[in-house]
Amino acid sequence: MEYLGVKSPRLNARRCTYSFRTDEFVPFIKPPSPVGPPESEEWVMPRLRTLQAKILTAGLQLPTKFRLRLEMFDVNERNNEGESLLIATVKYLRDKSDRIKFMQLLLSNDADINFQGRRDLKTALMHACSIADRDEEGIMLLRIKDCNLSLQDYLGNTALMYAALNGREILMEHMVDTLTKSFGFSALKLVNCVGNTAEDLAIRNGHHKCARIIQAKRLHMLSCLQRQMNMIGLVSSRHWKCYTAVYKCAERWKKERKKSSQLPFLTIPVDRRRTTSEAIKRSRSEDKDSIHEMRN
Repeated sequence: MEYLGVKSPRLNARRCTYSFRTDEFVPFIKPPSPVGPPESEEWVMPRLRTLQAKILTAGLQLPTKFRLRLEMFDVNERNNEGESLLIATVKYLRDKSDRIKFMQLLLSNDADINFQGRRDLKTALMHACSIADRDEEGIMLLRIKDCNLSLQDYLGNTALMYAALNGREILMEHMVDTLTKSFGFSALKLVNCVGNTAEDLAIRNGHHKCARIIQAKRLHMLSCLQRQMNMIGLVSSRHWKCYTAVYKCAERWKKERKKSSQLPFLTIPVDRRRTTSEAIKRSRSEDKDSIHEMRN
């Protein structure tokens, strides 16, 4: 190659043009891609149909292979992403009626409502709060007694925080109601990895109605606790003593009424003292008669 009339043996005549290629570089090993909704729906539907068949054929005589297949069915089965069947139903099924129907089947067959995914540690309620048009599904999950609202994912967010992030006012109101009934202050004070509570996230994302719901319920809980503390100080007062006396009389009256109702029908009340005295007199007279006969 000549440069200004000088030959340079060190410079190659060919230049490396690999860096100027516009086509995309394809690696030999592809990174693991998340399961898409079509593939996930293909995984979910056969298992849900199996659960439906198991419920419909309960108590019937079935072929051995089919019966063993139904017995081996696991309600908390996980896919390749570590998501349970309940999470996949909430997350991937497109039809709302199918989601509600199969969720009722899973919950009635003791599906784990607090199961957390392997990757993101999210529960089914967290997915219901983060995906649009999942309000009814979230309310169904909240009605379960064992639903834990204090669980956090790998970012430290709870279901309440996801509802605050996405402005799910209906779910937010139901969740805060359940927390106020159980005085769940700890769930309202939980902080994610950034240091924000659910109220902070609602304010930062412009969902001021969600923030007002949390503030109102928190103040309501504080007023209820203050009322209870005031009642503890009134235990020794005169009015409280009157109330306890009336309560004890009512309880005693209920017990007496219960005893009288347990007596057999059309029975005449008999004085116990009188019956016992008569029995003693009869026994004494019988003893005297027996002694008199022995003497004779």
